[in-house]
Amino acid sequence: HLNWQQIMEISQAGFEIGSHTVNHPDLTKVSVKHINYELQASKEILENRLGRKVDFLSYPFGRYNRYVQAEAERSGYRGAFALSLKLKENKFDSFSIPRKGVYLLDSPLTLDMKLNRGRLSWVEEIRGWIINRFPGWTIMLKGSPDYGKMKPVPERKN
Repeated sequence: HLNWQQIMEISQAGFEIGSHTVNHPDLTKVSVKHINYELQASKEILENRLGRKVDFLSYPFGRYNRYVQAEAERSGYRGAFALSLKLKENKFDSFSIPRKGVYLLDSPLTLDMKLNRGRLSWVEEIRGWIINRFPGWTIMLKGSPDYGKMKPVPERKN
């Protein structure tokens, strides 16, 4: 929801910028090749534009699985944010840090409801659940990515 100038400004003001992938696909529903592209290219583009390391990822639609988590870690992320918390044996997992979704539809009031858990925060929880259960809406709004036209990300040197 930000343009490059805004991203640069908030980065220079000290905010940490994280990845959200290149094309915002549900990473649990695309091929391994596409997962790797989305994770690596997004990180590389941000790091090159910002001139600083990008350590965190926010999974599109908050969706992930063990494979997506492992690929995020292999791609050099230190952690990732998800919309639901899946605890492993009641231990903190740096690749499933809980987050709140913020959408174009949000207003200062709805953002306050999400952050401060007021009386009507359950309305925001339901709205977020509905938005993220239908990821096809993003494709309808933004168009479907054409992975065949994308440049491959250079191989990592370990």
